[in-house]
Amino acid sequence: MKKFALVPLAVLFGCSYAQDFPVYKFRDKPMPAFQMEDTTGRKISRASMLGKVYLVDFWATWCGPCKAAMPTMQKLNDKYKAQGFMVIGANILEQKDKLAAAAAFKKSAGYTYTFTKNTPGNEKLATSLKIQGIPTFLLIDRKGVIREVQVGFSSAHEAELAKKIEGLLKG
Repeated sequence: MKKFALVPLAVLFGCSYAQDFPVYKFRDKPMPAFQMEDTTGRKISRASMLGKVYLVDFWATWCGPCKAAMPTMQKLNDKYKAQGFMVIGANILEQKDKLAAAAAFKKSAGYTYTFTKNTPGNEKLATSLKIQGIPTFLLIDRKGVIREVQVGFSSAHEAELAKKIEGLLKG
């Protein structure tokens, strides 16, 4: 008999109205210490990201709203990369092939921004941030402070995110 985990509706439908998710309490607070590994084996940590503006996108290969957000993540990464901005696709909640899922998905979809493997580091960070729905996006400033939190995605968020990224890059 197969067991199924209960998944919050925001995970399934990418609800962006849920300002009461616990992750929103982290806005304007320092990003917790973390250790992730990208699909090429490079380590990424809070310390290595200090001085950079970056966006962390928590996602999974089975999540439709996560995949719908990825063209926007690619576009934002491409637009602001020369100014030191970076998107990190932090793979979480995979049921199988945890370490290979992100790399295989990135390759098949043709994305070029940074994807991290579903390691205990990714899961630990998601847990410490009390992430309950995906996609969840965190925009972090040069000092390592979370300046924006967004649960869920719609194409209307692209312009809003771009404006916030530009503000952080100028500031």
